[in-house]
Amino acid sequence: MNVRGTERVVDMFLSGIGKAGVEMGRRSRTLELPLDTITPNPGQPRKEFDPKKISELAVSIKEYGVLQPIGVRVIPTGYEIVFGERRWRAANEADLKTIPCVIVPDNADRKTIALIENIHRQDLSAMEKAMAIKDMMVDENLSLEAVGKKLGLGKTRVHQLLNILNLPEEMLANFCRADLNETHARALLLLKSYPEAQKELFQDILLQGLTGNQALNRAEEYISKIPVKNPVSDMVSRSISKLSKVEKNWRAMSHNEREDCAKELMRLREKIDYLLGNS
Repeated sequence: MNVRGTERVVDMFLSGIGKAGVEMGRRSRTLELPLDTITPNPGQPRKEFDPKKISELAVSIKEYGVLQPIGVRVIPTGYEIVFGERRWRAANEADLKTIPCVIVPDNADRKTIALIENIHRQDLSAMEKAMAIKDMMVDENLSLEAVGKKLGLGKTRVHQLLNILNLPEEMLANFCRADLNETHARALLLLKSYPEAQKELFQDILLQGLTGNQALNRAEEYISKIPVKNPVSDMVSRSISKLSKVEKNWRAMSHNEREDCAKELMRLREKIDYLLGNS
């Protein structure tokens, strides 16, 4: 979604707030506020900022200025950022004294607005999006579909992002730093039943810089080479496993339970003898 598309989503979200004199987006005038009166929001969905990208944006800002206002709310000590912290950081690095701002009303859901803006402007890593969406679902008791509607995302997209959080903890620790996406997560989760292969693919992603699609192709190739289990032999293996559980619990059974179980085992033995006799 482009910048205008993001503005439309935010505006639609705010359209029901209805407060006279609200200064927001294109519907209101933009204020030039001193940078030193503005502080970051501790609840900002984005947890990490790439210094290199901030510096690149600062160079652009020095030449063209801040093209898109940031959103702030009024606090006792000045203003707190609702969305646009990356632009604020870059403006500071560019040695600007002021930055264009719009005031977000206190009765707006600032956390949601910040998440909408960051998601659609691609300011968040996939990991940060997943964590922020999960927090929103828990805090507001929302379903996948409901949170998708609120953020302007499809149910499938929300599901793909949340799937990232199903990765092993040791991978999650590096997932955000490596700036990986939900396609990388999908590739790794395909190998969930094959931990060694999963670890190997993750190392290849980090060391070789595999794209999400390249990682997905490797995971699918690995799975395609795994011999398909015979469903009958698989069923027999599961039956043996169940018999092992019966053996462990045999002593704890009552006399009547053991008698009933013995009858079933005799029937099972007859079936086994019949099958072996016809093999």
